[in-house]
Amino acid sequence: MARPRASADDVKLRERLLLAAEELLRTTPFEELSLREVARRAGVSHAAPYNHFPSKDHLILALAQRAAHLLDQAMHEAMAAAPDNPADQLVASGVGYVLFARRHPALFDIIFHHEPPEGCGPLEEMDPAFQRLLRAVTNLGARPPTDAQGILSDAVFAWVHVHGLAVMFIHGTLNRVPFDEVALAREHCRRLLQVLAPQLAT
Repeated sequence: MARPRASADDVKLRERLLLAAEELLRTTPFEELSLREVARRAGVSHAAPYNHFPSKDHLILALAQRAAHLLDQAMHEAMAAAPDNPADQLVASGVGYVLFARRHPALFDIIFHHEPPEGCGPLEEMDPAFQRLLRAVTNLGARPPTDAQGILSDAVFAWVHVHGLAVMFIHGTLNRVPFDEVALAREHCRRLLQVLAPQLAT
């Protein structure tokens, strides 16, 4: 039996609750979020969130899914603003990743550290951002298209490198480095390019 479609009011309320939760994340660790406080911030009854999120864990899962979508969008926007060639597109994907983490540290953190509620499965919404990176690595042409495992390995290598840089940014490790964050992210992604496709690095 098909589930009834959510009404426009339901969609608006869900969005309102998620936006309220995002605001709370600026000052509250995601583990300490409460549905009651989210409802108060959204200006609705304490019972209203339960129509969309059976538990706090389901709210956190929805926030993680939203954050993963925004991360993919940030990478897309950075790549759209970059020159349309494989080298610059790969660098831009990494810069977009790092800048999203820098500008939205709480949302970035929740993607990788939340525990999905039982029965919800893994966070599959992270896949679009990784698939975007995988396409960028494939387009470098450093490996033949038939070498799917090698391309996947290169994409994971790139992800680990850029993710480490992002984490160092959001946890203050690089605060004392006298570089512009965009310039530093671009420089490190260029160095990554030298490893993956040295013929394109220049």
